[in-house]
Amino acid sequence: MCLREAGVALALALAVVLVGCRSAATRPTDSPRPDDGPGVTLWVKGMSCPLCASNVEKQLMRVPGVTRVRIDLGSGAVRAALRTGTTPSEAELRAAVNASGFTLERIELPSPTSAPSGGS
Repeated sequence: MCLREAGVALALALAVVLVGCRSAATRPTDSPRPDDGPGVTLWVKGMSCPLCASNVEKQLMRVPGVTRVRIDLGSGAVRAALRTGTTPSEAELRAAVNASGFTLERIELPSPTSAPSGGS
């Protein structure tokens, strides 16, 4: 009788975890914003919950020059703000995403023409 109850409790706990993970997939955790300063936008496939986003964030924060990470779970957009004058390589960024267990679909690097102009 005790084993049966334990099995039911385990099944319920697993169901709560799975449903909770999927229900969070439609809510962005921290939407990327244009006011983050210089940075790169990564498009990551497979993130579906805040724990997924946390794993990606932790790995990207280990990349030299990354100062802040913002993630939108709904779109898969990951904005990595960079220290001024620092640009990590695509290989470093890809390795960080891969280490978190997800797939990097594409990287949008800042364009040199996006710097503010000095005249009016």
